[in-house]
Amino acid sequence: MRSVSTVFALLLPALVVGCSPRSYIVSRVANVMSSGGEIFATDDDPDLVREAAPFALKAQESLLAQDPGHRGLLLSLSRGFT
Repeated sequence: MRSVSTVFALLLPALVVGCSPRSYIVSRVANVMSSGGEIFATDDDPDLVREAAPFALKAQESLLAQDPGHRGLLLSLSRGFT
């Protein structure tokens, strides 16, 4: 009986995600990436921030291509480019 509950516990996340674990993962990563602006604002090294910003914007753009309706990414990218 215990092995059945263990298998069920391991399969439950897959059932919740449904048929598209990729879209679930993209959404979670997009949430993290879109909330990263505070990190740049509080960093003490302006040269590092200036050099890292283009990479962050390109990474967000590639995530946005996978999830075009993600509001957090849209807002973060519009802030990053303006």
